[in-house]
Amino acid sequence: MPMNEFFLVALPGLEDVILNEVKDWFPELEATAIHGGVTVKAPLKTGLAMNLCLKTPTRILLRISTFRCRDFPKLFQSIAKTPWKTWLDLSCEMKVHASTRLSRLKIKARIEETCMDGWLEYKEKNRKTTVRGKEQNLYVRFLNDECSLSLDTSGERLHKRGERQNIGTAPLRETIAAAMIQMAGRNDSDAKSVELIDPMMGSGTFLLEAAGRDQLVEKREFAFDNFTEQPEENLSLKAERPKFSKLIGFEADKKTMQAARANLDKGHVQLPTELYAADFFKADPLPAAESRRWLLVNPPYGERIKVKEPLKEYYEELFLACERVAKPDLAYFLLPSKVVKGKFNLPLQWKVIEKRPFVNGGIPVVAFGFGRK
Repeated sequence: MPMNEFFLVALPGLEDVILNEVKDWFPELEATAIHGGVTVKAPLKTGLAMNLCLKTPTRILLRISTFRCRDFPKLFQSIAKTPWKTWLDLSCEMKVHASTRLSRLKIKARIEETCMDGWLEYKEKNRKTTVRGKEQNLYVRFLNDECSLSLDTSGERLHKRGERQNIGTAPLRETIAAAMIQMAGRNDSDAKSVELIDPMMGSGTFLLEAAGRDQLVEKREFAFDNFTEQPEENLSLKAERPKFSKLIGFEADKKTMQAARANLDKGHVQLPTELYAADFFKADPLPAAESRRWLLVNPPYGERIKVKEPLKEYYEELFLACERVAKPDLAYFLLPSKVVKGKFNLPLQWKVIEKRPFVNGGIPVVAFGFGRK
């Protein structure tokens, strides 16, 4: 079976998280983490199917060609001679995105125009009529005069699952929430059953991602609809992962709580769910858990959502509240890097197990993980 090279785009810092998720679903595939993503060698149908089951990549690209190019006539000829119908229904409407670095061809607008001309030349020769179909993104990257062509298989960024319609003030991307759940799972791999708690659930992203972690994304469109082949069917998770037994969320704002309830209803969440319309700092302690208990939270960074006290003091109060209310076996906080530079006063029962820096919405952050001593 012919193998294709796919590139799974990652937020820098989350590459190994995506690699581990690939192995959970497709342990037989050759996959390698590099800066900015993961390369995977896979049959076309299998590569397309990764859009449906993987929850941590930003986008999945199919690399179709690489060639040396230092002038526009050669670029035009290379595009016009690429066998596009091998992959695409030619009724799609191509949109070109160019980037260039350390190359003779420097003008992105002209690169994009030349590629469009080459595409239209090919389309005219291979179809008697031109029909406008769905948009298809082509990424053209020049580096040291090497041109690489990649077709987008995803369409909209993959954090859009098609379920969460009601968005809060400072929403967390679903891919980041899924990545933090993956991190927790790697640090508590012996857990069989887990309660998940979000003390500041907003529109319910962590709860939704936990509920749908092992399910396929089927409520949105994908760019692979433009392809001549469609995704592999009968996908199955190959790894054993902790199962969520209960979802627990706290939210003080009434409108945000309504949004969370609506999102969970729309997502047809089947797990037992407890939602508390309460300020977590003032909440009563939860009953002792019957299983392992994970706590994941994306607290305010002091920018879009303001807090009264200094952020360091606010987070330390949050840590104490988490221990008092939930006594988690594992806790992950997404905190701005500017605050993590110092040393936190932690509950006596806690120890640091992970610090993972990356960027969330342009803000440098750290996924800060704690376990129990």
